[in-house]
Amino acid sequence: MSLRRAILSALTGLTLICTTSAPSVHALDQSWKINKKDFSKKTAGYLSRVSVLPDSLLQVFVTCSSTSYTLELFRMGYFGGAGAATQWKSEPIRCTKQINPVRATNFDPLQAHWINPVTIDTTDREPGFYLVKILSSDNGAAFMPLVIRSPSLVGAVVMSMPDLTSLAYNKWGGASAYVAPGGFTNRARNFSFDLPFSQGFGSGIYLNYLHPLLMVATSLDIKLAYVSDVDVATIPHLLDGAHAYVSPGHDEYWTKAERESVMQARSEGTNLLFFGANVAYWRIRLTGGSATSNPAMAVYKSSESDPDKSAPTIRFRDTGAHEEALTGLKYRCFPARGDFEIKDATSFIFANTSATVGALYPGLIGPEVDAFNGIDYTPGETAIIAASRVACGRESEKRAHSEMVYSVLPSNGAATISVGTMNWVMRGLSREAPTASSNLAIQMTRNILLAANEGPIGVEHPLAPNEIAK
Repeated sequence: MSLRRAILSALTGLTLICTTSAPSVHALDQSWKINKKDFSKKTAGYLSRVSVLPDSLLQVFVTCSSTSYTLELFRMGYFGGAGAATQWKSEPIRCTKQINPVRATNFDPLQAHWINPVTIDTTDREPGFYLVKILSSDNGAAFMPLVIRSPSLVGAVVMSMPDLTSLAYNKWGGASAYVAPGGFTNRARNFSFDLPFSQGFGSGIYLNYLHPLLMVATSLDIKLAYVSDVDVATIPHLLDGAHAYVSPGHDEYWTKAERESVMQARSEGTNLLFFGANVAYWRIRLTGGSATSNPAMAVYKSSESDPDKSAPTIRFRDTGAHEEALTGLKYRCFPARGDFEIKDATSFIFANTSATVGALYPGLIGPEVDAFNGIDYTPGETAIIAASRVACGRESEKRAHSEMVYSVLPSNGAATISVGTMNWVMRGLSREAPTASSNLAIQMTRNILLAANEGPIGVEHPLAPNEIAK
């Protein structure tokens, strides 16, 4: 143990784990994964920060009812097809069965305030997306997602972890922004990261909506950088000089500052790539947070009940901030079913595919989709790449449509590309769609990322007059 670590351990009385051991990478090693039967609330944890810079100290709070547990750190990515690389594994640590917190009302934030944290030192860890895996001695297992943020984003394709959306859907404490005992009206309004995540074996929405996209991105020879959306929402000018900003398959909850920061980056030449749907739909508010603690999130979904009348947490569109101005598309519906249908097969986006106009690809549409809503708010000149016929609704189906668009700012060539469907990542890039559909989505995603790596896409791939939607 180094002198720095020894002094810290002595002063704080905390268990300190050194994480500087050499990583172990085994192609097609799936040991990082968790079996469904092993995941329960008995073994769970959360981190003191969802995102840290390299060479940071991070506290881990764990509950388990067995004798001991171990922590294992995985850096996520392609790694020869394995999906992750083992970075280190701790010695056994004594279990603490923590007290589960209870909300007074669902208007109040819920925080665990657990005890006996373990401190992790991230010295020498590379920037990236990580999962910290808890494995108890009785085989209980859970993940905790972590971003080790890139110190510089200049010239990089920036991948964003959708922590705010994971938080809104988290029902570990009994209520999310959607469900609660008593129904939607009793939903939670205030949220804390100081709780485990109920979804994705504790990873939030990472496994479904980001990991397949990360697998494609890290298989390419491009310059990648990594952030949490919390970073973008709280650090001014974070995206200055980035070649592209990548939003994953489900990225629904944003702050006003985050939206403005991303749009400002585009005005300065950063490409915006949206590989999902229903992006930046709900405006949320963050409060608190520091170098050692996470901020809290509020989303009332009602201007009447939100105590902040000057900036209520409601839909962006209800504040005059149309989602089309950000993504080129407008949220259409849930649930949606249909086939992805090619409209313009001449675009560079279809390079090295066999796509033809009118070709149909099942499995890529849904469960939520966006649609082209005219050129009034679109970010620059816009071409419709795909136009799919969809059916919306559960009980009574309604005919609708969903589009994929490619927009270019004439002033600098910065592109906005939106696929318009959540299943692009969750089923297409994960290879859960039919083979032809997944192959198409993967190659199109490669083409987009490779082009974005070079700078403003529209400079190299301008839109012809006949391609621009009128």
